[in-house]
Amino acid sequence: MAQCVVWCLLLATLSAYASSDLGTLVEYCQKLDSADGEAYKEMVKEILNKQKDALKKERTLKNALKSGNEGKISKACAELRTIYEAGKEGAEPIEKCCGKKKPNIVLIVADTLGHNDIGYNNEKFYTPFLDSLADSGVKLDKYYVDTVSTAFRASLMTGRHFPNTGAMGAIYPCANHCIPYSETEKNLPTRLRDAGYSTYYLGKWHMGYSREQCLPTNRGFDYFYGSYQGWGDHFTHVRKDCIKRNKAGANDFTIDCCRWGRDYCSLDCARGGKKEGLDLFENTTPDYTKNGTFSTDLVTDKAKAKIEEHNAKYQGDKPLYMNLAYVNPHMPVQAPQEYIDMITKIPDGELGPYKMPRRTVAAMVYALDVAVAKIVQTLKEEGMWDNTVLVFTTDKGGNKLHTNNWPLRGGKFTYFEGAIRGIGFVASPLLQKSCCDDDCKINKQLYHVSDWYATFLRLAGGKIGASGYDSHDIWDSINRCSQSPRREILHSLNPTIPRKGVPMYPVNVTFDTTIRAVLRMGDYKIFTGKFEGNGGFDGWQAPPEFPKFVTTNHTMIPDKNVYLYNIANDPLEKKDLSASMPDKVREMLDRLKALQPKTRREPYPCPDPDCDPTKYDPPVWMPWL
Repeated sequence: MAQCVVWCLLLATLSAYASSDLGTLVEYCQKLDSADGEAYKEMVKEILNKQKDALKKERTLKNALKSGNEGKISKACAELRTIYEAGKEGAEPIEKCCGKKKPNIVLIVADTLGHNDIGYNNEKFYTPFLDSLADSGVKLDKYYVDTVSTAFRASLMTGRHFPNTGAMGAIYPCANHCIPYSETEKNLPTRLRDAGYSTYYLGKWHMGYSREQCLPTNRGFDYFYGSYQGWGDHFTHVRKDCIKRNKAGANDFTIDCCRWGRDYCSLDCARGGKKEGLDLFENTTPDYTKNGTFSTDLVTDKAKAKIEEHNAKYQGDKPLYMNLAYVNPHMPVQAPQEYIDMITKIPDGELGPYKMPRRTVAAMVYALDVAVAKIVQTLKEEGMWDNTVLVFTTDKGGNKLHTNNWPLRGGKFTYFEGAIRGIGFVASPLLQKSCCDDDCKINKQLYHVSDWYATFLRLAGGKIGASGYDSHDIWDSINRCSQSPRREILHSLNPTIPRKGVPMYPVNVTFDTTIRAVLRMGDYKIFTGKFEGNGGFDGWQAPPEFPKFVTTNHTMIPDKNVYLYNIANDPLEKKDLSASMPDKVREMLDRLKALQPKTRREPYPCPDPDCDPTKYDPPVWMPWL
């Protein structure tokens, strides 16, 4: 009985933690095989009642046991498991799930890849290798990322929801700011390095570079090759940007003109504010030699060389963690002609207000497909693939300007599904065969980018340790097709955004709904505060390769500051339930109020005029403090 197997796995974790007799547990599992109906529920209750230590502080499970409701028991048991998840005593030893050696971990990140921009979601996109690799593993259908690049990276590095990382938003050029780092709460690559891994980061950093301490090689990585900033020309590797000024036009960098991000600044290029310089580095040294080489090909070639070098040096005795953060298909929309020529099903139509060529976007994604194929082939040639876990993910959803999330709502800079429900999958020879059965190949459990922190530590044989993390170990859930330990995601909570409307309830009673926040709890997602004018697209946009090109805008109601959606029943977010479900609204507002003290929001700094690439010859974007 599949149901029994799941229960046994859950109970094994609980039992190990509570120091119960495992022999007795096996007996009960055998009895469950022949039990059904009321007998099944009674057996489950009897087993759970034996977990005295684990039950002491878990009111939800106690109430569920009293009710005798099987569904409530199942949910409560899963909630209890989250408390002891992420590498504690109940987790299966790494040797049992992955063999005696710690696995290599390869994380491949696409940039602004839309829900509709990969072959297995849109057959007109040509991604044969990514499609086959995903089919060989587990696709993550309810996997959530973030709405901007820096947010995704901050959650990955810290194991926290973005509002709890201490970062503020996307880090723009010349911002004296980087992802906070604490020696007492080490980031992911540092923890993996401590566990015996060699750590490599190639591609787009976008976590700050104002100081040497912010750079990848001072943030836990043994090697870095790529760009410090969010984007640049894919062939010249030059980033052009403008001096940001306050709305009044004053060139005063002493005020906090950018504390709310780009919306509350202006770009002043007309008065000589434009600056440009190289943004390509090997470790901390500028690389001026790659003008004309496509960024994706460049990063892939470096990654292949590092894999070969690593294997030659360690001969399988030292595991590898490689974070490959590709910049495509982020703008500018550029691709080698050889990749464009491969795109035959996408017309030369244009997308978005700037008329971006959709066929070239598809070519950028195909370039990514070729890159991943080369990485996997290199791992196989080096004899490393059989002991490798590969995760493919986008950092955020598509942008209205060029990529596409149809039929999901919204895009980059919003918190609708099109922006945050990410393309992702896990591929590895280490996955159990059962996890790749037809019923489990598309995993519909709730996951978040922060979960890779605890999961990768588990694979490395470590434990997440101190409390305060938002990360869950999801390896068993993926590998065994079992329930996710995750029940909620705090996508946003930002009191520094200008407020909207009036509070729904007195602020001393529950959460202040004038504050911008987004919370997912189970099937429901609540929005509060201001979302208009944040640079994102909150409607639905079909791409030009569809016969009927549709763009439907959505206008939020003036002064209304609460929206509620049931994502399970309404994944396109068309029906606001806030008026018809006041109890659910209040429940989620109470939860936001409880979560608010944990958030860590630092002031978003204005651009520093001392950040000037033209100070160097040739010009280059270097740390300046």
